[in-house]
Amino acid sequence: MKKIIAAIMIAGASMAASATTIPVDLIPGEITGTFAGFNYTGIVSLGGPAVINNLSQGTAAISYNAGLFNYHGIKLNFTPYDLGGSQELFWDLNPYTVVMTFKDLGGKVIDTDSFQLNYGPDQTLLKNVAGVHSIEFYSARQGQAIPRFYSLDISAVPEPATYGMLLGGLGLVAYAARRKKTA
Repeated sequence: MKKIIAAIMIAGASMAASATTIPVDLIPGEITGTFAGFNYTGIVSLGGPAVINNLSQGTAAISYNAGLFNYHGIKLNFTPYDLGGSQELFWDLNPYTVVMTFKDLGGKVIDTDSFQLNYGPDQTLLKNVAGVHSIEFYSARQGQAIPRFYSLDISAVPEPATYGMLLGGLGLVAYAARRKKTA
């Protein structure tokens, strides 16, 4: 019986911590707004994929309305600059560095990550950062190329009450097991 209860509790805890893929689905033409519980600025869509277009100004960012999340990854690809669909492509196929800065609710930097964004297929960039409220994007070289931003992989941060309930439940199971041994 104890093994069954322990297995149920472990399964419940692992299901609560599983990552969710959030598609970046923006209102066309808006450079600020919301998607799936996130606020964004410096990111735009003209009916296609979202584009992080304020990289060099350092004002491209997303923040989570509900507080904190655990970051697991991001899916991007690199596209020559043609934001307006004018067919006047400014080709710059050299990779460039994009820096992501992860901040907590108080605006304190908790981690950074940088990566080379290359022309071509989608790139999924994986890293685990816990307790994130916002992510800022920056590149000194942005201007002739842009990252298209497809999705985020995140999981929820359990509320303190959830941990309290889990500990209380474990205490009750331990008490019942100990009581059964003495009986």
